Amino acid sequence: MSLDNNSFKSLLEKAFNYQTNEEYNEANKIYKYLLTVDKKNPDVLRLLGTLCAQNDEYDKAIRFLEASNKENPTNYYTHLNLGTVYGVLEDDEKFLHHLNLCKKINPNQFEVYLTLANFFLKKNSFFKALNLYEKAYSINKEIPLIEQYIFRCKKHLADWKNYKYYEDIILNNIKNKKLYYWPLENLLICEDPSYQKSNIELFLNSYLKKIKKKKK
Repeated sequence: MSLDNNSFKSLLEKAFNYQTNEEYNEANKIYKYLLTVDKKNPDVLRLLGTLCAQNDEYDKAIRFLEASNKENPTNYYTHLNLGTVYGVLEDDEKFLHHLNLCKKINPNQFEVYLTLANFFLKKNSFFKALNLYEKAYSINKEIPLIEQYIFRCKKHLADWKNYKYYEDIILNNIKNKKLYYWPLENLLICEDPSYQKSNIELFLNSYLKKIKKKKK
């Protein structure tokens, strides 16, 4: 089966748009078709692997992502997605292997530092997590909840440098109904009932959105 290069790229872009809009079945059909045209195309394999991960099909995700990595071993996003999947499967060794490769391939992408920071936060390694969150923040200050994570680490470490700066950002986010802070922890930084009420509402709305998304 043959397909000219422009048509191939056009279909790949169409599938990616479906995937971005969470129309996974439509994206899957196109990716599977494109693999009949070029079964070793690293971009198709990577995106199909990512789609499988989004559907919680982790064994399939690893198979496609590893196949993509074999064809193109220096793709930042292939290693990032492989690391993320291994992180979900709690394979710390492989998770760190792929994330460290990400840093070598492209040290200026915030996702790798954010993903590593979340990993170390779960391990209660607050010092490592803080350094990585701050690195991610230096690259992209628009990451959702990034100030909250930095503030959380600082609180655990009793690190008061710029503490008030992050505290003010959190309270302003709550006041303007933008982003929540973890409700129990928020009790320790603000006693104002109006802030507590707004914060709980923001937290619950975010939680309910995640539940609805999983049910789709």
